[in-house]
Amino acid sequence: KTKTGYSTDISVLEGLSAMGAPFDEVPSLLIEYRELAKMLSGFVHPLEKYAGEGSGIIHGVFEPAVTGTGRLSSRDPNLQNLPSYGEWSVRIKKCLHPAAPGNVFVSADYSQIELRVLAHLSGDERLLEAFAQGRDIHRETASWVFSTDPAMVTGELRRVAKMINFGLLYGMSSFGLAQRLGIGRAEASDIIERYFKALPGVKNYLEKSYEDAKRRGFAATLSGRIRPLDEVPVSPRDRDALRRVAVNTPIQGTAADIARKAMIDFAAAFPSSGRVRLALQVHDSLVCECPRGEEENVRRSLEKIMEGAAALATPLKVESKTGESLAEV
Repeated sequence: KTKTGYSTDISVLEGLSAMGAPFDEVPSLLIEYRELAKMLSGFVHPLEKYAGEGSGIIHGVFEPAVTGTGRLSSRDPNLQNLPSYGEWSVRIKKCLHPAAPGNVFVSADYSQIELRVLAHLSGDERLLEAFAQGRDIHRETASWVFSTDPAMVTGELRRVAKMINFGLLYGMSSFGLAQRLGIGRAEASDIIERYFKALPGVKNYLEKSYEDAKRRGFAATLSGRIRPLDEVPVSPRDRDALRRVAVNTPIQGTAADIARKAMIDFAAAFPSSGRVRLALQVHDSLVCECPRGEEENVRRSLEKIMEGAAALATPLKVESKTGESLAEV
């Protein structure tokens, strides 16, 4: 119960649903209803609308200068925000096929590009070595933080390490980590301290990145694109906003720049007048379509283009797929 009445927040409903019978029936139905309503209004209706306006073909709008980090944003409809997991992700994406009859999709996704950028910018020896040897970076991080052999790292420890790896890129505090892991703040602080002890180059870089950005008045990507800090809204309730932007912009912004460079190189290799064309960009992944039978050659070309889009201290790697619908790629 809250000050104004009973709460129907999703976390409350999930907690009640986990209690078992007879308490779980109504909360479970509410959760299911909310998911269905969200899928219908957020994805099914917009996709139907814009497919109808395009005679069956969806022409989404991609804007290059809206996000602070430099990522492309999508609207009318938002094709970058399709559900990623679960039954509805598959069912909705199964409806999305290449525009030209007989074509198939070829997609390639950068593997852990932001952590690779972090390794390059920070010069941390452990990170660079792990990527150079092709090791599982989250498993390695778990072994460093929890002082255990990589072979003994459980799925749960790897999940925690993954949360730390990506959370710190976005300026996550010990309070934020404690909330996500459901642990005490002191324990979360201890985990972060062990992380930085294992990766001193990362800690030094994050601190220096913030101080440099404050002194200059802007954060910058590796290619030199800048983001002024005075555009960042700062409030007493969110005092870490400036630090998050100063730390994250060089990392996520550089990853966005690399993805854009790959798109430019793809356009040079496959002119829009040809049979192979770029269909979709979702942050770290590119999706193109090509005639059936040519997908293997296109897949190899796409991998080569994306992996060659930037020269970092750690190699860029992509994972590619082919399929007849977005659900398969």
